[in-house]
Amino acid sequence: VTYSIVIPVYNTTHVLRELTERIDAVFKDTIKEEYELIMVDDCSTNQTTWQILKELKKQNKRIKIVQLAKNCGQHPATLCGMKIAKGDFVITMDDDLQHRPEDIVNLLKHREHDIVIGAPKGKKHPFFKRVTSDMKGWFDHKLIDKPRDIKLSSFRLMQRSVVENILAIQTHYPIMSALMFGVTSDVVNTDIIHEARREGKSGYSLLMMIMLFTNLIINNSSMMLKLVGRIGIASSLMSIC
Repeated sequence: VTYSIVIPVYNTTHVLRELTERIDAVFKDTIKEEYELIMVDDCSTNQTTWQILKELKKQNKRIKIVQLAKNCGQHPATLCGMKIAKGDFVITMDDDLQHRPEDIVNLLKHREHDIVIGAPKGKKHPFFKRVTSDMKGWFDHKLIDKPRDIKLSSFRLMQRSVVENILAIQTHYPIMSALMFGVTSDVVNTDIIHEARREGKSGYSLLMMIMLFTNLIINNSSMMLKLVGRIGIASSLMSIC
């Protein structure tokens, strides 16, 4: 059994070495399975980020690095890494150590399921981020049939078959939750610890969250198509009357 860890990286520098070392220790000492680590630089404005990634790659043969030509966002960067991944299971996580590498073991305990999502206990996000995250959870339930009891995070494990089915979906504006629930309903949660951010700040501003909601409604659900269809039927009936 092999594992691929995919991590989108944006402007992170100080914690990258610790992140890779802790992942390596988890697989060598606890899981004792082969792995590859794919780090996708989402066109960081901080040039030091790419330099550090190149140094880490030289020091660890399991690390693969990719630099995107333009900033595409977390979801496209994640998909880019998934296309390169060769493992029987693909794990995605953030680059800021809010997801503990040691909690990968918790994901593996439920790997018989198609997708295992880490459910953070006591989120360390700011109040604004927690509120908008809860709002998005409601939209996800209404628009893409996410079960109410399933909590979303970017710390997840997916079976190879799920990854291939997700990659087969062609869309210019991907959202991982819509893609995942579009290919399987065998999704479970497992508890993880959510650490405080060690570096940088969240890229999800109010404008970004609005764009994400718009993307979800227009490009990743059938809500607008159904709405237009119903308006068309209502207009036709009114015209006939």
